[in-house]
Amino acid sequence: MLTHTRPAGAAPPIVGGRRGAYFAAMVVDTVGTGLWTPFSLIFFTHAQGIPLAQAGAALTAGGVAGLVVGMVTGGLVDRHGPSLAILVSKVLRAGPFLLYPSTHSAWVVALLATVYVSGDRLFWTSSAPFLRDMATGRELDRLLATQSTLRIAGLGIGAAGAGVLAGSPEGLRLVAYLNAATFVAAGVLFCFAAGLARLTGGRTGGAVARTGLAGWRVVVRDRPFLMLCAVQSLFALATGSLVFLLPLVSVTPLGGPLWLPAAVAITSNAVMALTQRPLVRAAERTTRMRGVLASAVPLVLSAVALAFGALADPGAVPWLVLGAAALGALGQGVCSTLLIAAATDAAPDDLRGRYNAVYQAAFGFANVLTPAVFTALLAVSNAVMWASVACLVLLALPCSGPPRPPARPLPRR
Repeated sequence: MLTHTRPAGAAPPIVGGRRGAYFAAMVVDTVGTGLWTPFSLIFFTHAQGIPLAQAGAALTAGGVAGLVVGMVTGGLVDRHGPSLAILVSKVLRAGPFLLYPSTHSAWVVALLATVYVSGDRLFWTSSAPFLRDMATGRELDRLLATQSTLRIAGLGIGAAGAGVLAGSPEGLRLVAYLNAATFVAAGVLFCFAAGLARLTGGRTGGAVARTGLAGWRVVVRDRPFLMLCAVQSLFALATGSLVFLLPLVSVTPLGGPLWLPAAVAITSNAVMALTQRPLVRAAERTTRMRGVLASAVPLVLSAVALAFGALADPGAVPWLVLGAAALGALGQGVCSTLLIAAATDAAPDDLRGRYNAVYQAAFGFANVLTPAVFTALLAVSNAVMWASVACLVLLALPCSGPPRPPARPLPRR
């Protein structure tokens, strides 16, 4: 009788189905985010009549408050498991978008933004522990790279769709409602992924976690992990400059054509989507932290090239900028995936939520600081700003240090 065998390293069918459901939920989720992100300020100013300064201040205040709230929700993941936490995050993220179209007050926007960002941080705090339950060893790196690649695709699809809808106040309100619908749909898909976890014996609830301040004390005393968070913050600041400032810099002060900012975004996303998985897989031949060190090379080269961009011939500026964007995307895709995988494996099983919450807070606050820090440096000069980016990457290298073995879970009580 003929028998069929699975290829080496292939996931069992139910595990593969669980991963497929999770990644389908991720695509739907990020299509909604892509719908909303490019038009958020346009929505509040053009559709809801809120002055630009008030809308920007409200979103910033809500973002900072949401980061703080999101950090302390790590205990929810530890007590109840990542599955429940992800479902709660879908509800927290959908709710504000159902209410935004009837909101005309900046303080209400700030409150709803706090709820949304809290849910967003809860999702990212939960996602890596959920994937860890489906992976062994460095397979986690591949799953995280797949998640990132699909996220880029979803954001691009959503942004393209929003461009068709966002030409009127009614269209902008429809974008908000569609974003809420994508979170609900993603939640339904994720319920399927969580249900398959029970069939495979996967952990859907929390391990017996150290409760209250005891768990947090373990985190704050873990100096190697806190150093890893510091490294992540430095890399996030450096790579954030490529996302937030490079499109602006490509036109002013480098004097590139007006089509260049869009080309920068397309190039960065395309390079990351095409190269992240193969590069992360290649990095499995060495330690994660050595992979992070290697990813610093294209990041530094990108920053150095841009620091001298003002000296380039005007006709060469588009090629210089697009080449720098591609180099930066190579480094960003590798370092971000390897760092979050290292942070997840640094945590004991019963404290993964708290560990990932702290790690995500380090990433989030770096993103909050990026526009203010680099616009101030750009006001001095283009060369100073990009030299500072290179210095941030170089500063992170000695902090990376030798890798440590994954944390072992404590005996359950």
